[in-house]
Amino acid sequence: MEIRRGGDVSGPCGLGFVLRTVFAAVGPFERGGMVRRAAAKTTNGGDRRGGEAMKDRMRGCDRSIVLIRLLVGWVFLSEGLQKFLFPGALGVGRFERIGIPAAQVMAPLVGGIEIVFGILILLGWSTRWAAVPLLGVITGALVTTKLPLLEEHGLWTALHASRTDMSMLLGLIFF
Repeated sequence: MEIRRGGDVSGPCGLGFVLRTVFAAVGPFERGGMVRRAAAKTTNGGDRRGGEAMKDRMRGCDRSIVLIRLLVGWVFLSEGLQKFLFPGALGVGRFERIGIPAAQVMAPLVGGIEIVFGILILLGWSTRWAAVPLLGVITGALVTTKLPLLEEHGLWTALHASRTDMSMLLGLIFF
């Protein structure tokens, strides 16, 4: 069995799969018949109703991939938005405090990258390509904020402060 990583909207790991996974307990997709009709079509032209057709459709994507996409995409999207919502604390002001040159340009640029590519990862659109600029962002964050902590306060403080950044790094490498 091949497990698709990333995927696109129409693929087995696409937006429809994410919606079914997230809202499975709510049930409007199942009761409304939208998913059931889409999943009932088989490759040989037959028409099957019920759970077997849905299981066939969902075999191409591991639910854990969807959960990793939701986690990574949501963190980057929210962090990018916060750079614009709280510029003094998390945007330009923070970039100036940690010594990033051209903070007036870099903070909105990094925030925009996090928003756009975080959304792409959330939706499952070109996740491998979307991970590339985010890898640059998270590497820059680790170098500019966590390495100084390691030098000034030691290993345990740096490890504690970098737990989210390291999780995002590993999540992006996964794609």
